Amino acid sequence: MTKNNRVVHGVLHTHWDREWYFTDNEASVLLVYHMDEVIEELENGTIDYYTLDGQMSIVDDYLRVFPEKRAQLAELVAKGKLMIGPWYIQVDEFLTSGESYLRNLELGINMANDLGGSMNVGYLPDSFGQSQDIPKILNGFGIDSFIFWRGLYNPDKPREFYWSAPDGSRVLCSNIEEGYFEGRDIVEHSDDEQAGEIVKRNLKRSQGQHTLMPFGWDQRPVYRDLKAKLNHINKTSNAYDIIESTYDQYFDALKSEQLDLETRTGEFMYAVVSKIHRSIYSSRYDLKQLNDNLERKLTYVLEPLMTMLADKGISYKKELLDYIWKLVINNQAHDSLGACNSDKTNFNIFSRGKQALELTHSTIDYLMKKFVISDHSIAENELVIANPLPYSSQSNMTLEVTTKSKNFTLFNSQNEQLAFDVLDQVVKSSANVTRDKHTIPEADRYYITKLAVDFQTAPVSLSKLKVIEENGQLVRVIEATNDTVIENEYYALSCDNGQFTLQLKEQGTIIKDFISFIDDGDEGDNYDYSPAYQDQVYQLDLVDAEVSCKKGRLVEEMIVEGQWLLPLNLADRATDQCTTALPFKLIVRLNRHDKKIDVKINLTNTVKDHRLRCVLNSQIVSTQSHAGTQYGQITRENVDPYLAEWQALKWREEPTSLYPLLNYVNIHDEKLSLSAFTKGLKEYQVTGDQFNQIALTLFRSVGYLGRPDLIRRPGAASGTKDKYIATPDSQLLKELEFEFAIMLDSQSGYTNIYQEYLSYVQEFPYYQKQRLNKFFNPISYFMINENKDTLEWNHEALSFKLNDNQLVYSSFRLVNNQYELRIFNPTQSAIFNEEIEFNKAISYCETDLKNQLKTDWLSSTRKIIIDKLKPGEIKTFVIQR
Repeated sequence: MTKNNRVVHGVLHTHWDREWYFTDNEASVLLVYHMDEVIEELENGTIDYYTLDGQMSIVDDYLRVFPEKRAQLAELVAKGKLMIGPWYIQVDEFLTSGESYLRNLELGINMANDLGGSMNVGYLPDSFGQSQDIPKILNGFGIDSFIFWRGLYNPDKPREFYWSAPDGSRVLCSNIEEGYFEGRDIVEHSDDEQAGEIVKRNLKRSQGQHTLMPFGWDQRPVYRDLKAKLNHINKTSNAYDIIESTYDQYFDALKSEQLDLETRTGEFMYAVVSKIHRSIYSSRYDLKQLNDNLERKLTYVLEPLMTMLADKGISYKKELLDYIWKLVINNQAHDSLGACNSDKTNFNIFSRGKQALELTHSTIDYLMKKFVISDHSIAENELVIANPLPYSSQSNMTLEVTTKSKNFTLFNSQNEQLAFDVLDQVVKSSANVTRDKHTIPEADRYYITKLAVDFQTAPVSLSKLKVIEENGQLVRVIEATNDTVIENEYYALSCDNGQFTLQLKEQGTIIKDFISFIDDGDEGDNYDYSPAYQDQVYQLDLVDAEVSCKKGRLVEEMIVEGQWLLPLNLADRATDQCTTALPFKLIVRLNRHDKKIDVKINLTNTVKDHRLRCVLNSQIVSTQSHAGTQYGQITRENVDPYLAEWQALKWREEPTSLYPLLNYVNIHDEKLSLSAFTKGLKEYQVTGDQFNQIALTLFRSVGYLGRPDLIRRPGAASGTKDKYIATPDSQLLKELEFEFAIMLDSQSGYTNIYQEYLSYVQEFPYYQKQRLNKFFNPISYFMINENKDTLEWNHEALSFKLNDNQLVYSSFRLVNNQYELRIFNPTQSAIFNEEIEFNKAISYCETDLKNQLKTDWLSSTRKIIIDKLKPGEIKTFVIQR
């Protein structure tokens, strides 16, 4: 017991940015010496406790170099002196998918438990805002306490409160309003009076007897004189005692007080006492595009594919998946994924991402080849196509087919001829290469044909596609024409006089200027967009662009090619000197039977210090937007309520209504709904006189890590305050590609929107049994053995579907040699009486996110029956193999 009424729990820690303006290699040198000091000072009693920033990545880095230190670390963890976990990396909360969150915590907690135990506090002291889904994710891992710094608007209220997610999950929060470095000055700089003022500010915002004060900072060495400092302060105070403590001990004490605390909801993204960087979502688009691609391929392709084929007899490689996930998660720290780093650090991040992507693609390729060569029922020239998701394919499928003949016919396994459009066809040679690359003898020729095929696949299934060359149908590539209109049963899209016009056939509505572009100056930095002090904003037209169309039976495409003239840099922009050409190619595609309009933009950025946005127009009148979160949906105001007074309130940056875009954004009114689904675009704003437009930020081009005195963010530079760090690579002067889809509908149901997003990103890995194209993929040239046990096509593997209900798929994988299936409710309303139907009888139970059983096993059923799913609720089921 302390002698005074108030107890300040002083937690000694380090905040360890694994990379930032320095690389992970540079930081690792500091880390190995720092960790040696931590071990030494804990063992000799100089300090009682030490917290390693809530992330296991730094422990992993240390033990990779010094595996012999494992026993010492484990002993300190077991004694409760060294606090590790629960995260693997300090996650970016708005740009990371739900399954990435779970893999992050899973890796971190498992690794910490192997060393003696994980800290049971969800500790994110520096993330740029807080996602509304954090409480339910933490609760799923048995964590009911949370510490954070940024994002809360909490005027004159206690720092302790409950934070509740839409499903009712909640965590007890302590907001470290003064930052994770609050106690630093007490140790490093202060006299008795200054120390007293720091503690008084802390106590003022704390409601109970116990309060929290972190002692540490970025890569700070161990405070060897902490005990002496605290003893001295405690002797001078009759109102409080500062004790050495841990975050777990603090929350145990706080809970014991049983305070009547407020409950708060929603996301926290206000820059009240610290910067949030409400436009970091568009910094270094190339890194965010790569991360998004990896998350989708791991969760929607590789994991479920490996699970499907494990049921066919091909071994499941959990260790390989963990290795890939670890590469991905190391790129998802708040600085790393935010891309507010030096160029050399961002280069390393990009390289790690490419490494993970190569591993992912090669594993998919290997699995498909292994299955095809091991199942002797698959004939020469047949394709095997996998659908790893629990949804039947809803649109045309794009495939490449290798044939000896130019002409061929396609059939499904029921011998029904399939319709297809030929998008491209190239001639290749099967002979050894010669110096004459242009002449291919007839005997050595073969053809690679890119097709759009009307081919439907069942959920979680493998399908065969027969390629018959004898008497094949005439194959002709769709030729471009001078038409300026494309259409399907839902839309007619035209481009005349540089303007897109969209006709909605079901509604009888015409939307003019449907897709447009706007370019403005960006005098910000890697953290934030900010308008140029001498700005010129350009509405970019397509008047001088060349428009052509390709029309097939299944697909119609419009190609718009041209260039925009823009200022080279801020100096030219200030004087309106538009002399630099920025070439672009825009492809808009309509598929038969598909309500989504696919858009792909290729451009070569030649311009510095600017922001390019694509604006989607509608006739909707809106006040709010609706966007997907990790496991749900959130509603956001089109105009922030504090936009007019943020400076008077002395906030750190303008609360511009630029928002993170994880997967989709939607606006709607009672007549129409407009949704945008993206692959890597991570920022949006609702604009227009009636807030009838969605502006998607394609990319920002900047040249400094941090700049001071921005229009949107006055004051000191972010990052390094006392040094300009040039980041010329962040100008993105290179070729860039952007992909998104647009859907207009009379309905705005969030389950339907989320399922349409999954349909948009759904991929169908395939492999053709053929000997002509030895380089079908990078590893197809190499010989591999058949599976030891011959695989049988007719073996009934586990399958299930989600097409006909309100549930949304999250993941399907093997855990402890059992199937794990996770679904969630993406809406803000409860869902009742839903079923997941399987193709055969199963035994299953429900678990939490740590795979701990929540229900008894239910056997001999072909359905999982869900009586109720609360708003945004996640459910995980384990199914026996």
